[in-house]
Amino acid sequence: MLSLRHRVFRAGCALTFVCLASAHVRLIYSGNGNELFWTNPESIGIAFNAAGSDNVSDGTDLVALRNAVDSWNQIGGTTTRLIEDASQATQQRTDFDANDLHLIIFDEDGSSGWFPTGTGTVAVTPLSFFTSGQIIDADIVFNGRDFNFGTSGQNNHFDIQGVAAHELGHLIGLDHTGIAGATLYPFVDPSVILGRSPSLDDVHGVRDLYPDGSFARITGTVVRGDSSPVPGAYLVARDSIGRTVGAALADASGNYSIEALDPGTYTVWADPLDLPVSAANLTDGHSIETDFSSTSLGSIAVSGSNTADLGTGTVDADRSISLGRVNDDYPLRVIAGATVSLTVRGAGLTTGSTLSAGDPTFTVVTTAFGGSFVQFEVTVPAAASFGHVDLLITNSNGHRDLLPGALEVTPPNPTIGNVSPASGNALGGFEITLTGSNFRTGSRVVIGDRIYADGAPNGSVVQDSTTITFMLEETVAGLHDVVVIDPTGVEGRSVQGFAAQGVPVLASLYPAVGDARGGSELLIAGSNFVDGATVTIDGVQQSQVSVLSAGLIEVVTQPGVPGGPYQLT
Repeated sequence: MLSLRHRVFRAGCALTFVCLASAHVRLIYSGNGNELFWTNPESIGIAFNAAGSDNVSDGTDLVALRNAVDSWNQIGGTTTRLIEDASQATQQRTDFDANDLHLIIFDEDGSSGWFPTGTGTVAVTPLSFFTSGQIIDADIVFNGRDFNFGTSGQNNHFDIQGVAAHELGHLIGLDHTGIAGATLYPFVDPSVILGRSPSLDDVHGVRDLYPDGSFARITGTVVRGDSSPVPGAYLVARDSIGRTVGAALADASGNYSIEALDPGTYTVWADPLDLPVSAANLTDGHSIETDFSSTSLGSIAVSGSNTADLGTGTVDADRSISLGRVNDDYPLRVIAGATVSLTVRGAGLTTGSTLSAGDPTFTVVTTAFGGSFVQFEVTVPAAASFGHVDLLITNSNGHRDLLPGALEVTPPNPTIGNVSPASGNALGGFEITLTGSNFRTGSRVVIGDRIYADGAPNGSVVQDSTTITFMLEETVAGLHDVVVIDPTGVEGRSVQGFAAQGVPVLASLYPAVGDARGGSELLIAGSNFVDGATVTIDGVQQSQVSVLSAGLIEVVTQPGVPGGPYQLT
């Protein structure tokens, strides 16, 4: 379920029920344990209902959906590809439950039936499938009746791109994750936008579902001190530079396999799903036990497409220390080259404990322990790699708890200092140059209803960290924010930084006659009128012109030569 404070995303796994799921363990049918799959993952059709969100009027809601689709399509090593059907007829459809249509739609009045009063669910991905696991239909429905959505970080508005990226993971066949910073982490807050970009856990998950090539894996078995297995233990892999890269659930016999890994050396931890993600967030059909403590099972190297067996690992006994709660806003953002102050909730967080990060180059300084919370500062080296990093709490007795992927390392926000030119014909066809800072390869520019992806056809070119250029395409007329979105999802924004000037359209003029001595009041109706418009009558520019709205201009005429009719421009 989705609380009003922190929202849980729920994947609807119809036949007849809604199911929630775990990590980069596949969505399964609880009736027989079969994993869900697309028979043609290389061409999963997707369509956007043209109405979009009633909270967004400038077309950027559909832009955000396209960016979310692109975030999955850009992943290498997988055959998965989402293909948009942009035909007008398809975009007008609302019958999202039809099997021939995989639709993203905003339900503004509750008519979809997925959001009963008081549900608290922000978005849902209903899936229909055969008992074999073959997916027949999948759609995404946003709860626009109960929640606000946006694209520019407005207060109390859920980020459309982040929500859509999460739900698209379900549509593909992925489950919720215990990695706190991943796109498929089951909780999100309106203040969080970092779910826009899939984490390495998400990436390895989709590679596992539909691989394009061969990858390595780590296998092993988790047992207690008495050699009994630990069903549902959560296994977390960390790479050699301390980035959280993947995870898996142990089966009923304690066996696990962390899939789709790149060559390298990994440290594996066993962690109980005992908050912030718990068994309540997992699909029916999994056996989850949490009566043990976070335990390092050791390190192992993998190469090529080999399987590396870590063997049998014994977990530590259960302890009364716990790090992370659902009312924390994960991921906690840390910035390369900066120090940030953070708070994490939990239990047993007492003075004398030590908090550390999975990357040993980070400096973590605790400033306060309060039993149910710890406050601390994190300093990240300027050259730190981006990605997710675990937090580990160790008390004075040596008892430990891991919070997988709690921190996300990002670059500083892009900044836009100048847009040149800052206005131009909405028909496009001319170059725009953005100057600023922190521009990175792979960034994309958004103006109105247009996306300019770095290096893409008709896209942008990141010339260097201070300059981006692109050719403006035909754009909706009006004032638009200019947005640079970094590959990590963080953004820089020039509010109303570009005016797309539509060609004025004249519809009517009243009255059609006036006094040659001047002083007649004329009303010109039409569209695409903007401040600064000029009006001429018989070649004489009128000095008293007031643009009352985009569709109405008032003119008080200058003296003129009697006669006519004359041309008005």
